[in-house]
Amino acid sequence: MGLCSEERIQHLKIELDNGEYINEILYYADKEYLIYTIGFKTSNNKNYICGENVQELKSKKSPQGYHFTNFKGNYRKCDEGLSSIGFDLQLINEKETEVDTTKFDEFVIGQLGMRSVFQNNKNNLKYLNLLIKNTGLGKDHFQVFEYYNNLCENVLKGELQNKFEVLKDGGNGIQIGNQEDENIHFTFSYGQGAFCWKIDLRQNFNQEQISKIKEGKMAIVAGCNLQDSGFGGEAKLTLKIYDNENVQVAKKTNLQDSLNKQPKFFSVYYVQKDQSINIEKAEFIISGKDVKFWAGYYGPTVSYPQFKVIPIEQDKELQLFNKYIKL
Repeated sequence: MGLCSEERIQHLKIELDNGEYINEILYYADKEYLIYTIGFKTSNNKNYICGENVQELKSKKSPQGYHFTNFKGNYRKCDEGLSSIGFDLQLINEKETEVDTTKFDEFVIGQLGMRSVFQNNKNNLKYLNLLIKNTGLGKDHFQVFEYYNNLCENVLKGELQNKFEVLKDGGNGIQIGNQEDENIHFTFSYGQGAFCWKIDLRQNFNQEQISKIKEGKMAIVAGCNLQDSGFGGEAKLTLKIYDNENVQVAKKTNLQDSLNKQPKFFSVYYVQKDQSINIEKAEFIISGKDVKFWAGYYGPTVSYPQFKVIPIEQDKELQLFNKYIKL
């Protein structure tokens, strides 16, 4: 078992002085890419280590003039351990002022906002709201993110376990994990697999939201986290929209054939242009396979499927949508 397994949960508290940064990551991982030790070194030469005590730690240093921030990790359930870590880079300003600190806080809020709002990361959302309040960075940030937090409820929640339909079951089929909770995930095999959710818009959204979708003031967004098993694979997201006569009026696709081991959020979206169309239903289809044709489950893994409506009426809402969804 690797670091952060259920039997080895550990906590690491890091306290930084003003003008002190994390500029080096220390780690130890085995051949299976599970991380057993992780550490951080600061610009004041302070070390923080968590995990097993090993003689030699590998090191990743930040580029000259930059420091690490906004750390994230990927927990691999099947191996009960931390399999990868991620971070953002931020430019160091040697002449730090209160204004510069505010710019850094805005940078952190922006990066966390991308992960939290559209990926439905509850822990990040809590920290994000706390950061906005404590920094006093304003009503604009708080109102937009609070609005998203309240509005962007995942309508698939509660339906993940038993409301999806398997369309194709190639190879060894689709492996389903964590069926008992909302952390359910799907892994594809060597043959093409596909499953879908069918959504009745009028049962899941109120009349005001339906009207704004029709007016093009709200976008329908369907997405999920995708990650590669390490052996190569491809996945495709498809969003189909139907009118009140069950006629397909739109089809949006997003094909990903170069995935990373780190989960990343991908999406498809629909913005209505013709207000004469009365849309009523949608289908969100996720398909995939590995490209090595090995027996077993070595294709992409799907987690946190989402189906939401995103407001795009106000300028700030549209800016966020264009930056994080309309890629």
